[in-house]
Amino acid sequence: TSPAMAVGAIDEDPKARLDALLRAKEAPSEMLLTQKPSAADKKDDGKFAKYARMKKIGMPMVSIVNKMRMDGMSPQEIEEYTGEKVPGSEDKSEKTAAKGPAINIKDTKYDKYRKMQKLKMPMKTIINRMKLDGLTPAEMDAFQGKTPTDNKANAAAEKKKKQAEAMRQLAETMGLNPNSEALPSKVSKMKRIHWDIVELSQLRKTFWWDINKDTRYPQHIELGGKFELDFQVKQRKPRNMMGSQQLKIHGGLDSITVPKGRDRAGTKRRIAWIDGKRDQSIQIALKRICLPNEVIYDSIVDMDEEVLTLDVLEVIWEIVPNTDEQSLAESKVDEIGDDMEMVGVSERFHVEMSTIPEVKQQLSKWLFARTFREIYMDRLSQVDMMQKIAQAIRDSNALQTYFRVILSMGNLMNHGTLKGLAYGYKPESVVNLLSGIKDYSGSKDLCMFLYQFSYNQFPETRPIFEEFDIALKKAVRLEVSTIESNIIKMADEFTAIDLFMRRLHDDFHPGDTERFREYMSEFQEKQSSDMMNLKVKIQNATQICTKVAKYYCIELEDNKPEHLFKVIQRFVDMLATAKRTLLKLEKERRKEAARAAAQKERDQRRATRAAGMSVADRVSDKKKRAREEEEKGNLLFLDIQNAANAFAQRQESMQSKLEATLKEKRQLAQGKISASAQKDAIKRRVSAQVVEGGNGSSVGGLDMDEIKRLRALNLGPSSSNNAAAAPPMGNSLMVPGMEMQPVPENNAAEDDDDQKAMLSPFDAPPPGMENPMPDYGGVGMMAPMN
Repeated sequence: TSPAMAVGAIDEDPKARLDALLRAKEAPSEMLLTQKPSAADKKDDGKFAKYARMKKIGMPMVSIVNKMRMDGMSPQEIEEYTGEKVPGSEDKSEKTAAKGPAINIKDTKYDKYRKMQKLKMPMKTIINRMKLDGLTPAEMDAFQGKTPTDNKANAAAEKKKKQAEAMRQLAETMGLNPNSEALPSKVSKMKRIHWDIVELSQLRKTFWWDINKDTRYPQHIELGGKFELDFQVKQRKPRNMMGSQQLKIHGGLDSITVPKGRDRAGTKRRIAWIDGKRDQSIQIALKRICLPNEVIYDSIVDMDEEVLTLDVLEVIWEIVPNTDEQSLAESKVDEIGDDMEMVGVSERFHVEMSTIPEVKQQLSKWLFARTFREIYMDRLSQVDMMQKIAQAIRDSNALQTYFRVILSMGNLMNHGTLKGLAYGYKPESVVNLLSGIKDYSGSKDLCMFLYQFSYNQFPETRPIFEEFDIALKKAVRLEVSTIESNIIKMADEFTAIDLFMRRLHDDFHPGDTERFREYMSEFQEKQSSDMMNLKVKIQNATQICTKVAKYYCIELEDNKPEHLFKVIQRFVDMLATAKRTLLKLEKERRKEAARAAAQKERDQRRATRAAGMSVADRVSDKKKRAREEEEKGNLLFLDIQNAANAFAQRQESMQSKLEATLKEKRQLAQGKISASAQKDAIKRRVSAQVVEGGNGSSVGGLDMDEIKRLRALNLGPSSSNNAAAAPPMGNSLMVPGMEMQPVPENNAAEDDDDQKAMLSPFDAPPPGMENPMPDYGGVGMMAPMN
């Protein structure tokens, strides 16, 4: 067959075309099988015969090489058999050149360390001794048989560099702005924050994603050189281990006193079948409510809420018979017959209450209906508080700014590691670390620096305590799982009420339970919508808390939403503790500065006396130093000073306005209109009416009866003959035509003094309290700042 015909046949027959493709794919394998064997395959005898057989049966070359190594074959022999370069087959000269000069551990200077090793001393002790003797790390590694430290460091640095580059490329692929490494400029190494960073795959739709994409926020916040100096790594002194004190535990089973029971056998001659403790509790409850059995029975049947108040109903529910006690009482009635007088008090109560169908269950449902509104409002307030606090955490600019500052601090402190290139962190991993990292002096910690730095550099962080004041503390105490279970129980109770009413209707006479069923049906109609609303609200609140926790990369413990509140509350409490400690340190610093300033002033006085300075020069120098000290201070107390000064200014303004009003009244009493009243249109018109007089029955818009009433209250003018002798009160109402002499002009200065002396305690502050210090939420009381 010609090739053209063969090709035509293949094109026409699909099966022939498939066979041709399979033969073409098998061709390379056939070529390999027909190739000549390699040099290694020819070595089927001698030391390689075993490995040739392993290769013939199809074992992988890796397994053969491992077997050759186990048999003691050198790397050169393995290379000769496989034809490939094997790691470790390079010459010893190359290894020596790569490692540097060889270290001979058989040298005589290592004899004493070998002796210590023979004495079975710990290797750590031997290495410490070598450090004291000044041996190099390479010599210590060679003595232990370890790889040289330099090679390990280089390998670790290379690995870290590759990981950082891979992280940068992944960040660019995701659309993030790659982080650059933050390096300290003042110190070589800083303390580490061992936080849990957020993986790049989990950053999307979180707070860290937002601040990375937002160009308003810098990648690294400038923390200043003081931060680096305060939190640098220093040589720590060994800790003194104190002996533990044995605590003796007193008590135990011997400390528990069990009161002895009372034997009541044969003390009373009555028919009784109720247990002694139960009988005692029933009698105590009946004496407490002071209601006869007939009244209790009628009130339960009629559901009378005026007689059976909520407290009384709770007491009765405790003592009414349950299902078993009710069956027992019904059976005892037939046995007793006519001897009901011999039945005890508790037994008679059970007998009478047993005539009500399932009285215990009825009272239970009634109690639920009467307390539902209170429970509903309590649960609703808890759910609303959860939503409110979660939304406040989500929108808090102060909290977000603190988290940004911590991110910059952590990246700087973790410089040189992969944790120093973090795009975000898990807040719960940092909350417990900040207060444990001390500065170089040991007097402050990282949390105190965070609060002080943020307070001074970022004013938006200051209202964090007002944002999360009392509501967050209440939210921390919430147990969402308990609230959810309570709401589920409340919903289940509605279903149980419906089933119970159906059973009462089917099993008992309708007239015995008609009032109960009407009451509970009305309750269900009114409150079922509230119950549904509460179920929806708790689901929404839980979802909101979960979303906020995910936004800040906070892992909820056991999926409990309240864990979000606990993490934020711990952070806020940590800041509050840092604030109190800073204020305490600042007070101590001021006291010390005051003592130092006093000592310095004494020394300067001695020096000036010795130098012959005049009194005027010393006073001028003292004022100059006071101005310099006043210009100094912490911005933390600047707003306190401004607030105190503003309060004093408002007080002075109020006092000046009051004095002006008193002067206007005094001028009006003399028949004059003051200059301040002339400037105000209303005061000018009223004052003119008072001075010019009215129509005989009224003056200045006030009728004569009103003026007499004011005079009787010592608020109007007096008509006594000695009116001229007594100056008018500052709030007196002078009316033309009334018999009162005007005050002479030469007594104006005395009137001013009298009016000032007549100010009430609320008009002027007492001596020494012109600028009282306002309360700033725990900042503390300080001297007035003028």
